[in-house]
Amino acid sequence: MVFVAFPPDAASTPTDVKLLNQKVNELIQKYINMITAPQTLGEDNSANSISFVLLVIKTLTEVQKNFLDPSLFVRIFQRLAQDIGSSAGCHLKQGQQADPYSAVSSSCQVVDVEAVISNIKSVLKLISERVMLVPECKQTVTQLLNALLSEKGTDPSVLLCILDVLKGWIEDDLSKPGTSGLSSAFLTHKEILSFLQKLSQVENENFLPDAVDEWNRKYLQLLYEICAESDKYHLALRQDVFQKVEKQYMLGLWAKDPEMRIKFFSLYDESLGKTLFTRLQYIIQIQDWEALSDVFWLKQGLDLILAILVENKPITLAPNSARIFPFVVSGSLSDSSAMQHQSTDVPESHDDTPLTLDNLLLKHAQFLSEMSKLQVVDLIIPLRKLAHTDANVAYHLWVLVFPTGWVTLHKEEQVALAKPMISLLSKDYHKRQQASRPNVVQALLEGLQLSHPQPRMPSELIKYIGKTYNVWHIALALLESHVMLFMNDTKCSESLAELYRLLNEEDMRCGLWKKRSITAETRAGLSLVQHGYWQLAQSLFYQAMVKATQGTYNNTVPKAEMCLWEEQWLYCACQLSQWDALVDFGKSIENYEILLDSLWKLPDWAHLKDHVIPKAQVEETPKLRLIQAFFALHDRNINGVGDAESIVGKGVDLALEQWWQLPEMSVHARIPLLQQFQQLVEVQESARILTDISNGNKVSGSSVVGVHGNLYADLKDILETWRLRTPNEWDNISVWYDLLHWRNEMYNSVIDAFKDFSNSNPQLHQLGYRDKAWNVNKLARIARKRGLYDVCVMILENMYGHTTMEVQEAFVKIREQTKAYLEMKGELSSGLNLINSNNLEYFPVKHKAEIFRLKGDFLLKLNDTEGANVAYSSTISLFKNLPKGWISWGNYCDMVYKEGNDEVWLEYAISCFLQGIKFGVSNSSSHLARVLYLLSFDTPNEPVGRAFDKYLEQIPHWVWLSWIPQLLLSLQRAEAPHCKLVLLKIASVYPQALYYWLRTYLLERRDVANKSELGRIVMAQQRMQQNASASSAGSLGLVDGNARAQCQGGGILPSDKPINQATQSGGIGSNDNCISHGQDPERPITAESSVNTSNDQPVQQGSATNEGGQNAMRRNGALGLVASAASAFDAAKDIMETLRSKHTSLFEFTYGNWFKICYSARGETSGSCKCSTASLLQVSYSYNSRGSTIPKEGAFWCLQGVLLCRCSEQAC
Repeated sequence: MVFVAFPPDAASTPTDVKLLNQKVNELIQKYINMITAPQTLGEDNSANSISFVLLVIKTLTEVQKNFLDPSLFVRIFQRLAQDIGSSAGCHLKQGQQADPYSAVSSSCQVVDVEAVISNIKSVLKLISERVMLVPECKQTVTQLLNALLSEKGTDPSVLLCILDVLKGWIEDDLSKPGTSGLSSAFLTHKEILSFLQKLSQVENENFLPDAVDEWNRKYLQLLYEICAESDKYHLALRQDVFQKVEKQYMLGLWAKDPEMRIKFFSLYDESLGKTLFTRLQYIIQIQDWEALSDVFWLKQGLDLILAILVENKPITLAPNSARIFPFVVSGSLSDSSAMQHQSTDVPESHDDTPLTLDNLLLKHAQFLSEMSKLQVVDLIIPLRKLAHTDANVAYHLWVLVFPTGWVTLHKEEQVALAKPMISLLSKDYHKRQQASRPNVVQALLEGLQLSHPQPRMPSELIKYIGKTYNVWHIALALLESHVMLFMNDTKCSESLAELYRLLNEEDMRCGLWKKRSITAETRAGLSLVQHGYWQLAQSLFYQAMVKATQGTYNNTVPKAEMCLWEEQWLYCACQLSQWDALVDFGKSIENYEILLDSLWKLPDWAHLKDHVIPKAQVEETPKLRLIQAFFALHDRNINGVGDAESIVGKGVDLALEQWWQLPEMSVHARIPLLQQFQQLVEVQESARILTDISNGNKVSGSSVVGVHGNLYADLKDILETWRLRTPNEWDNISVWYDLLHWRNEMYNSVIDAFKDFSNSNPQLHQLGYRDKAWNVNKLARIARKRGLYDVCVMILENMYGHTTMEVQEAFVKIREQTKAYLEMKGELSSGLNLINSNNLEYFPVKHKAEIFRLKGDFLLKLNDTEGANVAYSSTISLFKNLPKGWISWGNYCDMVYKEGNDEVWLEYAISCFLQGIKFGVSNSSSHLARVLYLLSFDTPNEPVGRAFDKYLEQIPHWVWLSWIPQLLLSLQRAEAPHCKLVLLKIASVYPQALYYWLRTYLLERRDVANKSELGRIVMAQQRMQQNASASSAGSLGLVDGNARAQCQGGGILPSDKPINQATQSGGIGSNDNCISHGQDPERPITAESSVNTSNDQPVQQGSATNEGGQNAMRRNGALGLVASAASAFDAAKDIMETLRSKHTSLFEFTYGNWFKICYSARGETSGSCKCSTASLLQVSYSYNSRGSTIPKEGAFWCLQGVLLCRCSEQAC
């Protein structure tokens, strides 16, 4: 009030007032000097003093704006900016490291920060035009504002205040009339652009949701006003702001508010041309999308393309769309107009309105009328809005729209966009979307794949995009098409092979290399690798490399193929566990990746520590992290456990990243990662083992060992789990070796930890030995099963390293080693010496028998048959329940029978085979096949049959289930009695397994048996005719060709033809054959035997006698076939009757279903009747003929069929 009444500059102002004014200025100056002076440690914070001074200044400036010097505001602003920076930093540190003992200081800091924020907001509001007109003050304020905008810890309220201040300066200054815009009192053109760019870069991730919405609303509103309001802001500023701020950061296009987004989109739409080429060129070439590289920015590009569609046109279907006929037949124009007029007058229906046909037609007509009025805008606008809310919708829309638009472009326009598209796909900022699904690169590449013609892209770029952005299958399709089009493009083939390798598609990769390889060694070696013949493949690749170095190929082999030889040689060496060779190779070429993978398996930890790890610069992979964790744990130091756990955590992160980068439905590509996950888990468990041993030793050192019941419980659980958790049987030997070799290291740690416990705790003392022996034997067995006999022997000889071993594991070791020697060339004597050198006293009887069996195998391969027989006999004498012993002895007897044809050995062989099957040999099917084969060709003394019948009762019935078809076919042969017994036993135990095979067999043999019966009658008649005409026949004749033709056609020979007995017999035999088998087995006829009967030339007596003998043999064979067919059918019927008598419930269900099936097939042809009623009646007759009662369900369906039959057949 005083300063208002008496201005300080007025001459009439009293002296006291001037003195008061001076004192106030001095007081304000004193406080400003005090608060802007550097503070010493422990000095009280001056936030309250600054608040007081600012309150006084604010009160004075409301009366007189020029009351204070502008430099004072700048000094206060500098001090507050310094305080807010330090306070924000301390606040962030406290947030990161929460200390429970600093609660008081933390709360004080929070109060100080709030005071500083309040003061700085007050200063910003006090900075006026007078301050900004001073160049020095303006420069300082501008620097302080830029620093606050760039600082990450700046409070959101301060940033909002800065935004309000800047907005006020811009609006107040540039909206003044007469302002040129090139210079202003507050901010220049350049400074406005700089501040707007700083505001665009403010990170608002840590803002509260309300603060984020307020910030976006205020800033985007300011930005839009500057860009859009032509009457308020001059053209140069609007263009610069739109080009350098909005187009660079595109905050308007990415606004969450739909209204604001539409406003900014209208600016883009107006600034671009309306042609498709212009829009695509802007999206692909002109616009820099780096500001939106972390989001799916194709939403905006799709919006720009869809905006050029003519929106007022009606929606029409494509010419190739599927259409239906019109609902109402189109009539005259007046009819259609009347219908349309009537449809528009349909009242709104209610729920209680009856739905008649007229109302339904009118409603449908109204619906069609309304749909016909839809325009393009009614479809496009909702799609554009939906694409902004869901990236998947935008992805699929782009994939649909881009190929359609690409086809409409001219060839020159397509060429002009091809290189920019490649440049766009090569941008580094796409990596920000590497983990996003979907991402922009996926949409762009799939759109290009579906486009015609496809722009040619570099194969290396396609490979990089495919493996980096999870576009595997699209990249594969593009590269495969390029390989077929450009056969000589080696880079394309190499890129495709690399993608196959990364996806673990080794068969596809080998097939590609076989197609484009130059040398035969490459093709043969790859085939061997595919089938697991590592040694042969390795030798082939080595020979190829030697030939290449000697110049045999004359430099015709490409470098990529020679690199493939080296790669495959190394791969074969890994599968063959040739770690010494791999280490030497890695040292020679300084390949640290090979050295890291090989040295720990020798093991050579010292060389790994001193020469490899310090120099190794390899790619960060889960495998590298595994080796680092192995190295951290190998010293068995508890300090390395923490390092190993952190390394394993990083390895798991890397493995998960690789997992996410693989295709969704590709299981085969994830198998190596699953194996690495198992290794990572076992490294964590190894750390727990070392920790448990360390903790257990501490406890056991201060107490008696074994008192604590839970001592080493974690260790025991892990070791037990490792036995159960092994790789798959079909995994490569390298997978087994990596896993079990590291377990071997941990078993050594357990052995060393408990080596002094032999007396105090024998179980703990033997714990490591037992598991290590099992581990080594398991790995050796896996190697032997894969045919790697050298690897098996090497593992057994070098990997265990101790002299003590349990009896069971010692037997397994001897067995595996002898089996490996048995298959190795030139090692039979070594294997036999190994067996003879072992003391068998400690082994149980079963193990002794197995060792004697193996000894017999060695002696048999060494051609010592007598010794082998004695060894096999000793095997059975020791343990007669050994299946493999019986089988080995049976194979020996079978071999002796093949050499000497002595029936005794045949009987012995069958007895041994059946005994082995009885005691449960694993591969019983192969031995049953040999038994059935020998049974089919049994000798007249029937040694096979006797042995078969002797042991048949002892063989489990289930082993015959897979041989039911062969047993049924054997009913027609000499072994029918034996096979019938087997089938009867199956019928009593496994009726379901036998019934359908038996039923099919009966249906097939029924017609054959009927024809055989007819053949018997015909032959009897003809035999009587032959006997009657034998006395009157004067000479021998031959059957003419017509009679034979009738036989081949299935007819019966005429009885009134004058033929002799021998010829007639031959005709009958062939006739019977053609009846029973459908064709004449004697169709090939030589010229000498086919003589025309019309010629009266005599035939020699010797040839006639020979012909008669042959015909007699044929007649006997025919009679045998007829008899076998009938007997087989009868035997099958007997088996079926047994089946029915023992399992009545099964047949009631089966025949009920059969009646139902026959009834449901009514109307189809069945016999002479044109419906299925005849089939129904036939089933019922056959059912009653056995004296059984028709099931209720079958009777129902049979009656239904008869009642509904409309045909005139007598049966119905």
